Amino acid sequence: MDPGECNSDADCDTDETCQTLIQGGQKGCFNTCTAGVPCQTNVGREGSCLAIAQGGPQFCIELSANLGPCGNLLNAACDTQNGAPGICLSDAAGNGVCARFCTPASPDTCAQAGIPPEANACGCGVDELCSTEPAVGIQGDDGLCAPASTVGDSCGFVEDGLGVCTGDQVCDGFVPPGALTGTCQNPPPPPNP
Repeated sequence: MDPGECNSDADCDTDETCQTLIQGGQKGCFNTCTAGVPCQTNVGREGSCLAIAQGGPQFCIELSANLGPCGNLLNAACDTQNGAPGICLSDAAGNGVCARFCTPASPDTCAQAGIPPEANACGCGVDELCSTEPAVGIQGDDGLCAPASTVGDSCGFVEDGLGVCTGDQVCDGFVPPGALTGTCQNPPPPPNP
């Protein structure tokens, strides 16, 4: 198993518990904690002390906004109580970002099938724009809702989740699988005829 992965509490350190936030993803080791006391996740980020199951163990979880990290190995979940979408766009291991999908031609809608309205994950809000930059493998023609970017902003997989470029900007330097980050730049001018 990779660091932080587990199948049971025995695979984790003594002050950790083996849990899952994402069904179907690899379970992760989470720091145990005391309710009402500030805590730090197993990946070194500020978290909240919660119990996912009634009567279950209290453990430290980062509650993320739109485009913030989510997944078991990241010890993070989408903060739906504070407006984050309830969808974690994740890889096979269950690591990903909280995602609100949108259709570029009609940003208040999305083409993703089966997203329940209560997930708050289809269509952009008032202060969000629909972006397809960088391309992160979303099915269909949808993009992701994001706040407006400026030239020089970080894009791609950044420390706080996913940086997205909006408008006509492109994520310069984002070339998976090697370079997973870049900077938002204006597109190059078209060549002269």
